[in-house]
Amino acid sequence: MTDKPSIDKVIADFYSVFTNVNGAKPDFELLRRICSPQLYFRSVGLLTNVSSLEMFILPRQKMLENGTLVDFKEWEIHEETKIVQHMAQRYSVYKKSGVREGNEFYETGHKFFQLIKIESAWKIVSVIWEDDKTP
Repeated sequence: MTDKPSIDKVIADFYSVFTNVNGAKPDFELLRRICSPQLYFRSVGLLTNVSSLEMFILPRQKMLENGTLVDFKEWEIHEETKIVQHMAQRYSVYKKSGVREGNEFYETGHKFFQLIKIESAWKIVSVIWEDDKTP
């Protein structure tokens, strides 16, 4: 498999982990396989949250499994990927929808993924993202 399709698969797998539409169970073990345990960043205006992979997973797993967030799905709608030898960066525009605490929502946002190729497999080493502001 060439690098671009391999990266496409890793990113599609990343987005798929968080889906719980129609009672689907999120596969957080898949996330642990495709990501390094390094740092993850989320920007909210001028505030930035920094976490390890496990710190990133825990609150999302709780929301997706305890009924706070149901029928949730997030998917990529546009991407630009730059590959240089064993490094890659992916700019991703995404949409997400679901029901949060009984309220339906639809949102968009932007993510930057950094990846590294280790022993012929691409791994996500960092993610930064920001949801678009809703009016």
